Amino acid sequence: MGDNLGAAYHERLGSDYLAALGFSPKICTLVRRHVDAKRYLCFAQAGYHDTLSEASKGTLIAQVSLVPDGG
Repeated sequence: MGDNLGAAYHERLGSDYLAALGFSPKICTLVRRHVDAKRYLCFAQAGYHDTLSEASKGTLIAQVSLVPDGG
């Protein structure tokens, strides 16, 4: 992702890692979808974006840029 914001597609990496450790599909799905949840909450709830850490705000910008057609 760059700028020390972590790995691109980290939600997939985390989900796959937990699946390999034997975590339930439900837990793995929650991990895989947390980026979608953050994007939704920033859109749907006024002020949610302000509660995010600076690192999370930075990854949100990077994650949106990774979505085809801007998401």
